[in-house]
Amino acid sequence: MPAPIRRAIRGSRGTPRAATDARTGSVFSLHTKNHGPRAALACTAGLQALFARTVVGRSFRAVSDDREVAELMGLEARKVYALATALAFVLVAVAGVLQAMRTTVSPSDGLLLLLFAFEAVIIGGMGSFWGTLLGALLARWCSSYSTSYSATGAPGI
Repeated sequence: MPAPIRRAIRGSRGTPRAATDARTGSVFSLHTKNHGPRAALACTAGLQALFARTVVGRSFRAVSDDREVAELMGLEARKVYALATALAFVLVAVAGVLQAMRTTVSPSDGLLLLLFAFEAVIIGGMGSFWGTLLGALLARWCSSYSTSYSATGAPGI
């Protein structure tokens, strides 16, 4: 095992950092911080810059608006779709890693997460990356608030 990885798993003195994490029960806890908000801001800013300032972003928009006209203008729609799919897979991988760091993951989680994703897009507005981020924050806040409010035994809920 390489020395940097060994030092990450073990402390500087060579002793394990934690046998188990008290919060998650994970055996390989590296005491990571919550990187989700920073990653969300970075991904949102990156997507906004990609779509607003690059030829690739304009290609994505052109092919999604009208494939035939984009092909007449010289774009290869199959390559644009392949690039968009690759970008989507990268973003899904980042989201999956962040989700796995935060909680457990199972194959049945997908439908609930997809529902939250649609809520975020609808609340934030179609085509707006920053609006989608704010919609996701609002949906998450409403979900947390309603769960904590109903847990207090408030009448009528």
